[in-house]
Amino acid sequence: MGKSLISWFTRFSFRHCNLILPKHESLIEFEDHFNEPNLKQGLNHHIRNLETPYKVIPNGFDNYIYKKNSSEKIKNSYITAAIGLDNNTNIKLKGIDLIISVATHFPNSSFTIIGGELIQDKKNIPSNVLLLPPLNQIDLIEHLSRSEFYLQLSMSEGFPNGICEAMLCECIPIGSSVNSIPEIIGENGEILTKRDTEEFIAVLKRTENRYSNEKGQACRKRIIDFYSLENRASKLLDAVDSLIQEK
Repeated sequence: MGKSLISWFTRFSFRHCNLILPKHESLIEFEDHFNEPNLKQGLNHHIRNLETPYKVIPNGFDNYIYKKNSSEKIKNSYITAAIGLDNNTNIKLKGIDLIISVATHFPNSSFTIIGGELIQDKKNIPSNVLLLPPLNQIDLIEHLSRSEFYLQLSMSEGFPNGICEAMLCECIPIGSSVNSIPEIIGENGEILTKRDTEEFIAVLKRTENRYSNEKGQACRKRIIDFYSLENRASKLLDAVDSLIQEK
């Protein structure tokens, strides 16, 4: 009953608001081929005949705060960050199980999971996987600055902040082919097209010993060029102005 009521109010709100401001086009309509079975997602799928206009406004990031510090990158280091890893559902949703399952195939690489300290069952964690608690901003930037690659293997993710913050710290991204992740990465990293261990191993083999400062700097530039705070602020103001003018 509770979920049905929330669902009704959600549909009512989207149908009767003046403008929807999704962070990515895929939140309106998206066909998921990463997970099995393939699924259609987005507002147009869940709310039939939705006619409310929308304008995509991506997240924005402060490149003055998120930037690589003077730390040296650790060779073949992979990092990710997630919350809620004290239950198996979130571990799977964030792709943490994939990381743990393949780590033993890469004994010369290190895998850091920020938030991983909350994982309850630690008996099968490989020795090259470091589980850390959730970190404050300063410590997060330190770990991102020392890592070569950032892993965003989520099963669903509208517009993830973590991958963008990591790219600003010159991490090369490796992400799942869901929602905004391929667009954020562009030509600057690797895309995992299926939630499949063998494909993930192949992706990691392509990245081993392949980090370069030039690639890291290109990742940073992409976020500054496409997802700046100024860009988000400008689009939000334009959206508000358009609503005011309509009245």
